Amino acid sequence: MVASANVNVQKSEMPRFNFFAAKEKLAELIEKTVRMKEKLILLIDELDKERKEDVLRTLDAIKSQIVFEGLVVILALPYSIYREYSADRMRWNEAGNLENIFKDIVFLEPLSKSDIKELLIRRIREHLDLVSQEVLEIASDFADGNPRDAIWILNKTVFENVEEKRISKEHIVRTIEKLVGEYFVHQLTLTENQRKALRTLRNFTGSKEQLVSELQKVGIKRTTAYSVIEQLVQKKILLFRNGVYRLSGKFKHVDMNSLFQIR
Repeated sequence: MVASANVNVQKSEMPRFNFFAAKEKLAELIEKTVRMKEKLILLIDELDKERKEDVLRTLDAIKSQIVFEGLVVILALPYSIYREYSADRMRWNEAGNLENIFKDIVFLEPLSKSDIKELLIRRIREHLDLVSQEVLEIASDFADGNPRDAIWILNKTVFENVEEKRISKEHIVRTIEKLVGEYFVHQLTLTENQRKALRTLRNFTGSKEQLVSELQKVGIKRTTAYSVIEQLVQKKILLFRNGVYRLSGKFKHVDMNSLFQIR
């Protein structure tokens, strides 16, 4: 038996998104709505789910379209994006100054550990007997002030241990170590001084001078201590807020000897 066939392959192309056309449509829509309603509030949220660079470029590109009499624009931005924008406006020919179009900039402080723990309790109140108090404590530490992170790590822990009858400290610590190993792989190679600092600072909260003093107690020279602090801040292992240093909750409860590698 002899058979033959002709195959015709056609590629379907998705239409490319035309950003400039979208800008014009946005301006047209805003203008018509403001003219019709006299006042309009435009709330832009969920930007923290996008890449920081994309958010910065997009905001800079559309700012002329959202400056309108009768239009109030509310942007919910992570502080990291605002900080980058403030830095960019000091550089020649880079992103413009968003403060030219912002009437007010309101900074919201990170939630306290007790606030986040209360949020978690409200979230799982019908199933509190299935989660130990230690798990809630560790999840609240892990959040570093961001309630989403606490909910995320709690969900991850449940999914990773769905066969267990009750979620305990061991379960959430194991989940954190696994995720930290995946997401922070580039931060995990440390010098011996950095490792020594982390072991010392697990429960530390205080100023830079207090931090340097603690590091000197374990044999780290003063000049080296300043360098170690800056390196750990850059790696986001050590947090600095409102003049206070502390270890990130992402690393507070993990086994540092097994997780971190020596450079």
